[in-house]
Amino acid sequence: RAAAASAKPAAANSGNNCKSTPAISNGHGLPVTRTAPFASSASAVATPSDPRPGGGRSISALSLDPAGSRFVTGCTDTNIRLYDFNGMDASQNAFREVTVEEGHPIVALCHSNTGDRMLVGTTSAQPMVLDRDGREIIQFAKGDVYVTDMSRTIGHTATITDVAWHPLERDIVMTASIDGSARLWNLASGATAFKKLKCDKVYRAKNARGIRTAVTACAFHPSGRELCLGTADGSIQIWDSIKVKSRPDRVLYDAHGAGRPVTSVGYNYDGSRLVTRSADDTTAKVWENRKLSRSANPVLLAGGLPSLFDGSNCAFSPDGKVLVAGTSVEPPRKNKVAEMEGATGGRGTIRFYRVPVDASVSSTEVQEPMMELDAAAPGASIVKVAWHPKLNQIFVGASDGTCRVFYDDRLSSKGSLVSMAKGVRRKDDLSLLLESRAPQGSSGLGESQIIA
Repeated sequence: RAAAASAKPAAANSGNNCKSTPAISNGHGLPVTRTAPFASSASAVATPSDPRPGGGRSISALSLDPAGSRFVTGCTDTNIRLYDFNGMDASQNAFREVTVEEGHPIVALCHSNTGDRMLVGTTSAQPMVLDRDGREIIQFAKGDVYVTDMSRTIGHTATITDVAWHPLERDIVMTASIDGSARLWNLASGATAFKKLKCDKVYRAKNARGIRTAVTACAFHPSGRELCLGTADGSIQIWDSIKVKSRPDRVLYDAHGAGRPVTSVGYNYDGSRLVTRSADDTTAKVWENRKLSRSANPVLLAGGLPSLFDGSNCAFSPDGKVLVAGTSVEPPRKNKVAEMEGATGGRGTIRFYRVPVDASVSSTEVQEPMMELDAAAPGASIVKVAWHPKLNQIFVGASDGTCRVFYDDRLSSKGSLVSMAKGVRRKDDLSLLLESRAPQGSSGLGESQIIA
């Protein structure tokens, strides 16, 4: 508690200052001694019509390639922004901004296990595979909305909620949807309908009464042999990824309470632990994967994690001993726009929890964080967090459209250390003149760069 209390005042402001600033000096061995923001056009100024920080544009997805050379963000403004650590300077500007599907905000995003492609899910029913530079490779087919049996359709029929790439197979991906199904797609099979990829396997999620329920989150086990689904009725379901069965191998109903949807699931590095989170709960729970059952108790009950966003997630440290998660705060109302100027009130934070090593220990007591850091501007919430295992750097995305990285000069490697070491390149008068007259929007992109 003392460490958490002393950490918050020392945390850096989340403004778009390109300089790296000290975050906190800690004795926990966490890579949080320095922090730096990423420049983003999604971070807009609040207006009287929408007083929320960022004008309502929220980061809804984060992804880094396995090598840690590329960082991609997805936003509710329908755009993804691509960052290259080796190519950018300390200003950390995106080298490309792409509209994936007009009118459909980004919901989920992930890189392939080789880093050469990305899988993007939007509020439409048709996910899309892009190359590493954001150009479309193929879009998935949409199923027949009049067919009630999801196993008899070639694709999703409703909004996508989550996506995942197989950790070992380079051409197998998974998508989840509120239509009550999770689907595996084989990019190498070539099975298409009207140039759209057809799904390969269908997993139908049902609640305790055998009624179809929406799939709100999905994740592959690190071995690829099983997959985990979180559902709208609050269950955690473990399925065999090789053979489709009529029911899951293991299931836990009401993981966060009756009727509270599980909106985030994730494995640690070896798949022995599983973390879940719900938007209707203020806790994150870590479970022993092999012991998951209807009577299972969590090994960690992390408290103090209010969430106002369905996509709020958690992340394990590379060694699986620490859990990090972001918190939400109430956004300002229309009659409180003036209060935002110079506000020192609530802001989103990231909280760190120690994960018990002993697998035989289960806990029903809420555990307090060992450290807490301010990571967002006043009135903004933390929506997404990612802890890259190779870089040992923590990336956070906020509800005002901003992103920030936490790192340490000794504990971290490459990534933002490379870009921040370059300083900010000084532009000459000619470059500034050309930028001021450059085409804006889609007219500034080449024909091969535009994704409809």
